[in-house]
Amino acid sequence: MKSMDSFPHMLNEIFSEFNEASAIRISFDHRSKQQKGKQFPLFKLTGVNGFTSFKTFAHHLFDLKARLLEQLMDAQRDMDEQGKCLFLRQAVVRCRKFISVTIPLHVPEEYGYKNTILRQHSVFYHPSFIPDKGQTPGEDVLKKVLFLARRHAYMWRILVEELLDELHCFVCLVEFLPVLSIPSNATGNTGKLPVRISVEMLGATARMFFEFNAFDLDNKSELCRMIAQKFRTPHQKEISVKSLKNHFDVPTPETVKLLCDELRKMTNNFPKNILNN
Repeated sequence: MKSMDSFPHMLNEIFSEFNEASAIRISFDHRSKQQKGKQFPLFKLTGVNGFTSFKTFAHHLFDLKARLLEQLMDAQRDMDEQGKCLFLRQAVVRCRKFISVTIPLHVPEEYGYKNTILRQHSVFYHPSFIPDKGQTPGEDVLKKVLFLARRHAYMWRILVEELLDELHCFVCLVEFLPVLSIPSNATGNTGKLPVRISVEMLGATARMFFEFNAFDLDNKSELCRMIAQKFRTPHQKEISVKSLKNHFDVPTPETVKLLCDELRKMTNNFPKNILNN
């Protein structure tokens, strides 16, 4: 049983990656372009927290969130109801400070947005700026660079709000619906869907569906976490997310061959006239 005195240390370790990510670093290139005898400034966003593309940055945040939730759930698994509630409430307090990483920005009209709604954006609050080639930008330049990183700031705010909502739901489940908190030594129906295949086959099958775009979800870590929560195998009532993702990322040749054999059997069972159409 974990003592409540150990909660701050545990949360420091669990939130370490998020704390590091919240120290936003924006790199950019600021140059001038000469046109008709005049100098025009050019701004180019080259990276946020070291990620050169928005898609990579967003995927990194989703991975951080998935790992954070997994660690929080694992940490409070063997606590009593009072300990779980206090632990998760302290986690909520930790998460709230990440909202302040972004603030609203009213974009000036010269930025090209005359619509009042479109001119309301979220931007990072007091990030570190890393100009290329050792430039020394002015305040006006930094404001424009903040505007260039508005999509990254919006993604951060949305993800933190989702994380807070999920943590609040966990707190409510523990505090007001204790009957749903199944003890770790409980037996019988766990509410998970039983499957007869191994974790190896489950991971490979999920990968096949993922590659086929069958899931309305493009984050592999989040998908593996959801599958581990919803399924149980004959030998593993609690599937390890890490183990499942390993088999998802790198299925063994034997598992892939078994999948191919099953698909081949399915094809052989079809009437020949259907296959020829």
